[in-house]
Amino acid sequence: GDYVEFKEFFQMLTIMLSVFFMYRQIRNSNKQKEKEYDYKRKEKAVEMAVVFQKMLKEVSYIVGILEKTKIKEIYHDRIKFNELKEFDYEELVSKFGKNTIREINGADMLETVSINDAANLYIRYNYADENFLKLCDGQETEKISLFIMNDFFERKSRVLNKLEWFSMNFTSGLADESVVYQSLHQVYLSFVKLFHFEISIKNKEGPKDKYYCNIIDLYREWAEHYERALERETNAQREFEDKMNDNIRKTDKFSIKY
Repeated sequence: GDYVEFKEFFQMLTIMLSVFFMYRQIRNSNKQKEKEYDYKRKEKAVEMAVVFQKMLKEVSYIVGILEKTKIKEIYHDRIKFNELKEFDYEELVSKFGKNTIREINGADMLETVSINDAANLYIRYNYADENFLKLCDGQETEKISLFIMNDFFERKSRVLNKLEWFSMNFTSGLADESVVYQSLHQVYLSFVKLFHFEISIKNKEGPKDKYYCNIIDLYREWAEHYERALERETNAQREFEDKMNDNIRKTDKFSIKY
């Protein structure tokens, strides 16, 4: 009887040890997979930073044009990044009203941009080919204007599609946004803020048919990060100034009078 009991105990112990070692192996394997997954996400983030850098020239050209339109006037510095949340027509109307929207919608957007400014921007970002330079030499204003307008709207659409793909890598979790946030967030937020009108004017049909969802989601997340950090910085500065003022008052109170 004792032998049977010992045998059963030994078998049970063997099974428990086997389960324990299997658990350790699985756990170590999962940790290794997590490390590999984290590494891949960081690697992808670095890859996306390089992609963003390559996009900068084209994005900067579009933004350079937008800054000379009424878009720049209405998206002034007083509008905080995190005030723009939905990127839809309803938000556009609530912020600026239908009259302002009518003024800057469509081709009329470029009315306030001088031909010289637009042509100089086009040349500055190395897009000028021989045909364009000939138009400039011939001072064919109408043809230059039409060329730039067509090029601007085509490039704007392409830039938004590239930004959507870039953003998707972070919103999907493929890339680790914490790796690039500090170096890219201000440029990204500034660019997307100026694209708010273009994105919002397309989004009239509700969430199910929304355009540029990944741009919107990443912008919203980074805008919240930015405003929270700004608030912490402001509070810290205020606390520092309060302490300095307290010290000055104490020094004044105990200063020796002759």
